[in-house]
Amino acid sequence: MTRPVGVRGALVLISCSLIATGCQRRDVPETAPALQAVLAGGMVAPDGPHDQAVWKDVRAFYEQRDGVPAWVTDQSMSKRAAAALEVLRTAPAHGLVAADYGEPQIAKLVDRLDGGAANAPDRLRQLANADVRLTTALLALGRDVATGRTSPERIDRRWKARRTAPDFAGTLKRAVEDDLTGWLTSISPRHPEYAALQKALVGLRQRQASEPSAKSFAGYDIRTAPGIRAFQGHHGLKVTGIADATTTAAINVPIAHRIRQIELN
Repeated sequence: MTRPVGVRGALVLISCSLIATGCQRRDVPETAPALQAVLAGGMVAPDGPHDQAVWKDVRAFYEQRDGVPAWVTDQSMSKRAAAALEVLRTAPAHGLVAADYGEPQIAKLVDRLDGGAANAPDRLRQLANADVRLTTALLALGRDVATGRTSPERIDRRWKARRTAPDFAGTLKRAVEDDLTGWLTSISPRHPEYAALQKALVGLRQRQASEPSAKSFAGYDIRTAPGIRAFQGHHGLKVTGIADATTTAAINVPIAHRIRQIELN
């Protein structure tokens, strides 16, 4: 006569069956402990105006990934690293400078790790450090794109920031798993003025490239009243169609200065 199996016995049998069929916890990457050591060591470059907030985002990003690196394998940099570097290189489209986020140094680091000895004694630490540096750079850039690199209060105390910060760590985690190339666009300011500034910046840079000494009136026919009115309207001046002292001063502003104004905005 077969003896009945109790609930406890059934649970044991089920557990054994799951183990036997290969149901087990995901392997921890060899780089994970080294990654945790890097995170415990404090802020990793770049050093920017929002470094503490960025570092908080970095830690949250890896917590959401269960401590798993995003840009490296246990042997080398992954294909994602190249995509991440391309995102950093789009900083100028947002009025920012890729070098401020360590892009040149990170690119050299990636090349060195890809060509380095796989059995180097500190290989895992180097990979982990590269992973954290790349994540930090992306999150710093993302924060600056979404909320501004310079706070309005630092320019004029009467100005107040109205941008709401998105979930940087969460959006980057999802982008890593889906579409990294669209990440910056997804967290950029949504109002039309931002898109207009981006378009104006592209146009001014193109004119500067073809004529470095160009003035701000390039593209406007300031010999005519309609041209002057168009210039005044686009530069926040009183629209009169007359080149008064204020309009003349604005017309003579070097194009490099106008570009810098847009970058700050």
